[in-house]
Amino acid sequence: MRFSSFFIVSCGGSDGAEIHVSSPSKYVYVVNYDGSSISQYKVAEDGSLNRLAPDVITPNNGPDDIAITPNNKFAYVSHVLSNSVSQYNIEENGVLSPMLTAEIATDDYPTSIAIHPSGQYVYVTNGGSNNISQYAIDVNGSLSPLSAPVAAGGDSPFYIALDPSGTHAYVGNANSNDISQFLIAADGTLSESLQPILSGNKPLSIAISSDDSTLYVVNNDDNNLSQFNIGPDGSLSNMSPFNVQTSSNPFSIIINPVNDTVYVANISDAISVYDISNGGKLAENSTVTAANNSWPKSIVVDSSGKYVYATNANSDEVSQYIVNSDNSLSEMAISRISAGDYPSSIVLIEISN
Repeated sequence: MRFSSFFIVSCGGSDGAEIHVSSPSKYVYVVNYDGSSISQYKVAEDGSLNRLAPDVITPNNGPDDIAITPNNKFAYVSHVLSNSVSQYNIEENGVLSPMLTAEIATDDYPTSIAIHPSGQYVYVTNGGSNNISQYAIDVNGSLSPLSAPVAAGGDSPFYIALDPSGTHAYVGNANSNDISQFLIAADGTLSESLQPILSGNKPLSIAISSDDSTLYVVNNDDNNLSQFNIGPDGSLSNMSPFNVQTSSNPFSIIINPVNDTVYVANISDAISVYDISNGGKLAENSTVTAANNSWPKSIVVDSSGKYVYATNANSDEVSQYIVNSDNSLSEMAISRISAGDYPSSIVLIEISN
């Protein structure tokens, strides 16, 4: 998702009184796959997470991924066991509340969700039917299928990422070990612009740099990630070196928007940290060892660039980290907070006060 900057102003008004503009409130949502629930937290000033009231909501079975609109008003959650997407309003206090139409159908086994930077369209990868569902977002946040309700995908499309300009989309296909490349038309529909490009074995999560020049994808079965240059026409080409080693079973990847650092959550109980060097190439910074048998699965970074949170799928917790001056990670004083059963994905938003 996109993050907005914030500031605090203290100045004299016309009557001599000071005017204060406070920073936005920040909230974190964690989707718990086995628990069929969503945990809700507020971010404290020191970066630690505190549970909201209610701290848990219960959508349909098998919630897997969550995405938030750029205006931070609406949230959508995919459900792999019920072939649907649930729809939520985000209240001013950060709590999710179901829309009047609580769910909308997808195709078979929906995994990841991506939202167009304009906030007008939603895309959902369907790993069982090898396609991508396409929806329009109305003014009230409700989804409706586009004129072409699906776009053909590769073999078991798992994850979809859109470039910052909103002109291209990329999908990692877990069974064909490649990445599909799509153009995004003015009406929001996807069309495959080029042949899929090979990645490593079982490509999963994708991250795209803010300047739209590089793309990174983790290869779960190869214990590495692949690096691609993005051309002016959106086409991918292999970077040299093409692969960078991770820890075992990398699952998700994200870029810190402040310091151009890349974080990879590895289910082998490690988080890999990389610095982005000249030309977008990754250089290993450090590795953080997570709690034994915790299985870091999904990861998110705070908009200030100071804090990182990772879901631990096996220990049913969220780990909390501070970003050090050298971009490495250290655990917070309270290193973990409980979540639901098998937390699979995490997202962070800001709401202006």
